[in-house]
Amino acid sequence: MNNLVLIGFPGSGKDSIGKEIAKKTDLIYFSTDNYISLKEKMNINRIFENFGENYFRKREQKALRRINNLNNIVVSTGGGMPVHFKNSNLLKGLGKVIKLDCKLSDIIKRIRNTESRPLIKDMESLKQLFEERKNAYDFADFEVNVSNKSIQDIADFIIKKLELKPKQRAHLHKVINIKTKQKKYPVYIGVNIVERINEYIKKSNRNPNKIIVISDALVSELYFDDLKGNLNNEYDILHFIIKEGERNKNLNTVKEIYDYLLENRVNRNDLLISLGGGIVGDITGFVASTFKRGIGYVQIPTTLLSQVDASVGGKTGINHKQGKNMIGSFYQPDMVIINVSYLKTLPDKIYNSGISEIIKYGIISDNNLFSLLEKKRDEIIKREDEVLLKIIESSIAIKGKIVEEDENEDCGVRELLNFGHTIGHIIEKEAKYKKISHGEAVAIGMVEESRIAKQKGYLDKNDFERIKSLIDFYELPVVIPKNLTKENIINSLSQDKKVRSNRLILPMPIKIGESKIKEVLCKEYL
Repeated sequence: MNNLVLIGFPGSGKDSIGKEIAKKTDLIYFSTDNYISLKEKMNINRIFENFGENYFRKREQKALRRINNLNNIVVSTGGGMPVHFKNSNLLKGLGKVIKLDCKLSDIIKRIRNTESRPLIKDMESLKQLFEERKNAYDFADFEVNVSNKSIQDIADFIIKKLELKPKQRAHLHKVINIKTKQKKYPVYIGVNIVERINEYIKKSNRNPNKIIVISDALVSELYFDDLKGNLNNEYDILHFIIKEGERNKNLNTVKEIYDYLLENRVNRNDLLISLGGGIVGDITGFVASTFKRGIGYVQIPTTLLSQVDASVGGKTGINHKQGKNMIGSFYQPDMVIINVSYLKTLPDKIYNSGISEIIKYGIISDNNLFSLLEKKRDEIIKREDEVLLKIIESSIAIKGKIVEEDENEDCGVRELLNFGHTIGHIIEKEAKYKKISHGEAVAIGMVEESRIAKQKGYLDKNDFERIKSLIDFYELPVVIPKNLTKENIINSLSQDKKVRSNRLILPMPIKIGESKIKEVLCKEYL
């Protein structure tokens, strides 16, 4: 965890300094106040007016718990956040805490308009609050005097003191062209390449008036401003925020997006952008495929899992109470922009979930990729750009080739991509999409389906042990949860899209780097 946390009295410059540090380094700026506003869909003043200070403080604590596992961020906190003991402990656990110390006389000069600060009604209330919070920020790791200094000088001082790495230049590593019957489109892979998004849109021959970015609150706070800042002013940029989590990947969310698009008079020549993980991508793709019978969309995946899987191939979908992705379509994006820089902020658990999908590609199709995952484990865990670009490129090349051969799952080739997913989806559903991530569920599925392949004589014992060992190394689960019985799994299989005449069509590893589609009777599955 390489995070900075800026604390201090209102007016000490936390937002401005945080943005300046992010601008000059690889850290991503994050404002807890703005995140809460995005979640609540109202500004801080309205939250105080409607629900009171106590409600807001609870939202602050919830926000801190939500970002507690993020990496590589510079956090600007609300002025009152550190006052509460639980919050100060959470802040200390989040990263290196820096107190921005500012004289009262300078604070008074800076805060001339008190309308946007719900606890400061006038200068007297400001002075009283300053006195009350005099010692609230003293738990910081160190303090920086910000009086009579420029934002640039303060940011430069912090960067130098902490030896922060300078921001990397935009670097395009590879363009992989996916050619399907429906559409040909590019997958751009690189570092900080969102800076080139206007160039990519123009190459696609799209000329939208409106660009609608669909994301969730967390990803929006991390990346939306940067994306918007890189888009040309000629576009009318709209922003729709969906609720986080697999539970919200449903028709209700889709309807809310339809309503928003219609209210804003979005037309078929306009463009949707999915900014987020697989859930956001699946929902945006489904909306794009159905709104006015089809509208263009761009995938900008922000998790490793979505970069190597959900963003490529045109599968879109939403969940039903009977199972995952029961409602959906095949609808290819106009382009995919894979920015490996986004991966630096991911919690370790979510990052490792993406590794699960890359392991899958190695098992089913590429022994060299599997060996690279074994040999470069330390570099991959450290998220070094060079190796990330290689394993992402290899994964997308494998998926792209399979999608080109079998875009709509008509001839069975694309079913190879379902390796590990049969049990995986059942585990996710039984856990109500809460306790176990998609990548973790697939990891368990890969171990179990490899075990079946070993038992049936398709896979030798040594390869099985290598598969299980590699999955375990990346801190992914290898055992079915105790609360999930064989009976639960068999019952859930009856709704699986891959079941035909009581037989399950499954990809089975023959050896590492090679797999074939096999039929297994449902009752023999485990």
